Amino acid sequence: MSESNNIESIQYKIQSLCEEINLHNIRYYINDNPIISDSEYDELLRKLIKLEKLYPNLIPQNSPTQRIGANPLEKFSSVEHRIPLLSLD
Repeated sequence: MSESNNIESIQYKIQSLCEEINLHNIRYYINDNPIISDSEYDELLRKLIKLEKLYPNLIPQNSPTQRIGANPLEKFSSVEHRIPLLSLD
């Protein structure tokens, strides 16, 4: 396999993971209707992060690793925490 074909294959894999994760994000955060487990989602995200670390020049604009949070669903009420809950990542 030539280097060009290999890069194209990696780029395709990154884009496919981005699209799959973004669809799961919509189902989870917007539709409140996930179809995969949290551990399956985490595994997809780990694969994407690993590829993006190896090939930072191939990170697409639609990558879920480039987004910060999402708006909460309107059905959830606000809660004030005594101890701040900080991001894990």
